[in-house]
Amino acid sequence: MLIDGNRSISYNQMSYSCHIKSNAIFASIMAPSILAKTSRDEHIKNIHEKFPQPLGKNKRYPT
Repeated sequence: MLIDGNRSISYNQMSYSCHIKSNAIFASIMAPSILAKTSRDEHIKNIHEKFPQPLGKNKRYPT
């Protein structure tokens, strides 16, 4: 299992390796990361339409 980050706890004695900024290295982490970010953007946009707050422009990541 690949972990995006520098530490993890073992789970069910599965082997794993941690990699900092792995979403720039491994496609298997990159794709879900992009989907999660675009999904979050859409969710924030919908919330912003119902409850106008400065959330619509806050993405918190450079991608």
